[in-house]
Amino acid sequence: MSPVRVLGPAEAGDAAAMREALQRHGALRMPPAEPAPPPAEALAQFEALTQRLCGSFHEVGTRQALRQAAGDGYTTEVFRSNFVLLGHCEGRYRPWPPPPEVCFFHCQVAPRVAGGETLVIDGAALLEHLPAALRERLAREGVVYECQWEPARWQAEFGMVDAAALRRLLDGLPGVRYTLADDTGLLHLFSSAPAISPGLDGRPAFANGVLAHLPRLTHARHAGRGVYVRPTNRVHWGGGGEFTDDEVCSLVDAHDAVAWRHRWRDGETLVLDNTRFLHGRERTAEPCERVLISRFGRWR
Repeated sequence: MSPVRVLGPAEAGDAAAMREALQRHGALRMPPAEPAPPPAEALAQFEALTQRLCGSFHEVGTRQALRQAAGDGYTTEVFRSNFVLLGHCEGRYRPWPPPPEVCFFHCQVAPRVAGGETLVIDGAALLEHLPAALRERLAREGVVYECQWEPARWQAEFGMVDAAALRRLLDGLPGVRYTLADDTGLLHLFSSAPAISPGLDGRPAFANGVLAHLPRLTHARHAGRGVYVRPTNRVHWGGGGEFTDDEVCSLVDAHDAVAWRHRWRDGETLVLDNTRFLHGRERTAEPCERVLISRFGRWR
């Protein structure tokens, strides 16, 4: 059964009703407008929807080149590359700025072939599917994200170009260790974060970036599927030690057990509670056009 609640035009136009629905359900869908507005008007309507709920917006460090030319500059296109991305909460892998609380996605062109769905995963339900020992360790220790970023990446992630300013920032953040190479500017970062936190509804949820931050994936069910991994990434336990392949596979089993594959229609919008719901993507069966735009905001 879909975890996504359909929101009518009246509720979508009322910020208080929309926030209440998001708190209760965690995932909302707004059907396409009829008749479909021109692209520029659709973008303006999408941004206005997000601004009713959010007063500030999160910049995605990897999508600087994908900003929409029109609008306020915080709307970016989702990567068009054809790959699988496991569920994650936006912005949880970096220590600053704070992650967004709400995710917004709008479909401009839905895929015309099989696949290409957006994965919608209830982190509270995922948590219930984990083995008890693994769930308890996640709650007790949290996680440490390890990454290596060249200057262009950390400049985009942190919104600064100066190495001295970066050092001042990182030196003042709790749970952060790093090295910054004087010659190449390569940042080797370790950042501690909780793995489980309460969603808007108050229930604990598996709400993190672990499954989108893996160096490899050995799960047999996903072999050859083009799942995104980055060899320089690592995920460690807060108490020490890297996540084992078996532990990752247990997380993936729970993820797959509760994942909903949302099949897009042109003009449709999804809104997710980023403190509870994870999002990801499926690949299409063959290359085709798939155009989504997104925004990530913080409450007014």
